[in-house]
Amino acid sequence: MFDSLKEEASNERLNDLLRGIRSDYGQQDWFRGADAGFRWRAGQAQADICIRVHVDQKKSPDLVLAPHMLPQELDGIRIDVIGGAPSPVPLDTAESGSNQHQSYAMGDIQCQRVDRWSGKGQITLIARCNQTGAPGILSTWQALAGAGAELNDPIARPSSNSDCFDPRNSFAILKRWHLGAAGDAAFAELLPEQPWLPIQHGNCQPVAGIRAPKLGEVLQISSPCGRGVIQARVDGIGQYKLPYETKPGQTSYQEIEGFRLTPLPPREGTQPLLVDVATSGSAWISAETKEAVGLNFGVSHAQSTLDTQEHTSFFACSLPLVFDALDLRLATFADLVALGTSENSKTPSQNAHAQFAYGESSSPILEFAEEDSSQSFPMRETTLSTVSTRQEGVEVIDLPNVLALKNQVLS
Repeated sequence: MFDSLKEEASNERLNDLLRGIRSDYGQQDWFRGADAGFRWRAGQAQADICIRVHVDQKKSPDLVLAPHMLPQELDGIRIDVIGGAPSPVPLDTAESGSNQHQSYAMGDIQCQRVDRWSGKGQITLIARCNQTGAPGILSTWQALAGAGAELNDPIARPSSNSDCFDPRNSFAILKRWHLGAAGDAAFAELLPEQPWLPIQHGNCQPVAGIRAPKLGEVLQISSPCGRGVIQARVDGIGQYKLPYETKPGQTSYQEIEGFRLTPLPPREGTQPLLVDVATSGSAWISAETKEAVGLNFGVSHAQSTLDTQEHTSFFACSLPLVFDALDLRLATFADLVALGTSENSKTPSQNAHAQFAYGESSSPILEFAEEDSSQSFPMRETTLSTVSTRQEGVEVIDLPNVLALKNQVLS
């Protein structure tokens, strides 16, 4: 159905109509965006392209006031109304999966900002800064920055203790972010000795490139915790209004360019779709070309007037717009070789500083009072292992063993 469209309108013509719709109705409190996409009838997408206006709740025409009534068509293009306002994808607050201990940074694994009560997002992919050449992680503004973001905020893997940010899990620092027309996105540079791979954790494959979405194509998204894969069709391309907490305690609407995706029904004999697979920051990728197309940032749940089934749609930023706004490029294996990344753990110095910051610094060395060197003592056989141990590459003096050794010497 989507391969041979009955009607096609030029992109320029559609963009002009969309600008007119946003100019005329964009300030209305019910307006939540406008895009060009497939027309829907009785819960099914049709083959003809139309202009769709997104609203909080779709109403019968006889309940709409005349100033708010939309025309049935503009310049020969049909106007449709879609209910179910998009909102930012909530950050994941579920218990962390097994990949929280993943040594390498890569796409599709979880990440978390410094806020005490923030949830978890997902790394979209590994990118490089065009200005510094430093590799880093890309995800949503919500996942990496948030309302109280500051430059060089630490980014960590999820901790088993959800009530506290653990600096020992930090692996990147926040460098830049954008919440506006180009998208909902942020970039954090990896720490110098943090190992990384330019692949996606879901399929262990590299991304072939980035590109803009194509209306009607099928993309897929992977879960960070092995909960499955969702396939969805690009249903519309336009601009959407979503509410964000841009300052602590203050919410405002942001207009973001992107595209809307509708999940494909599960194949016969397979499990029902889990919509929470599409987390904040997940990458929408073409299974055919291996190209990354979108960064998942929004979701809507609309109830059809014809049945009681809830219809879920996803919203994604176009990755070329995001990369331009943040001045990034895709990281590759050639970059990995050039940078010579080989270590898979932090240095002893990094671990020592993290432990000190977390209140688990090395115990102080016990100083003994001076003894009479002329007095001889019978020595008992002992080994250095009874005095010191090594924890994560840092030598730690064990005070009980030191005291026991002293008692042996003095007895």
